[in-house]
Amino acid sequence: MSNDGPVLVVGGTGLLGGKVITALQGKGKRVRALVRPSSEATGLMDSRVEVVRGDMMDPESLLRAMEGADAVITTAAGYTRPGAFLDQVARGGGDPFARRRLTWLGSDQVPMTFVLTSDLAE
Repeated sequence: MSNDGPVLVVGGTGLLGGKVITALQGKGKRVRALVRPSSEATGLMDSRVEVVRGDMMDPESLLRAMEGADAVITTAAGYTRPGAFLDQVARGGGDPFARRRLTWLGSDQVPMTFVLTSDLAE
């Protein structure tokens, strides 16, 4: 691997993907993002991100986006794992640390993992 190619971020228009892109650029990495044709990508292009239009479920566009990339990071996901972004929860209900309480609706039989998007992005 040459380490001079871009890092491909799949899901770069989302909250976590945007933080991953910022972290990569902060480390001096070139970034490419696979963006669905219907998604707004002006902010990415303004941030010097190479935008490739396609869909991760379309093998041809995914292969095209991966060409020449040194690494691939995907932040695009369905909610198939029990987890939540703590900062998203805090935006909707106030700061759970200040209140010393977090309210979460769901089953008490499903263990949850809470993480800060900025921690995960790093």
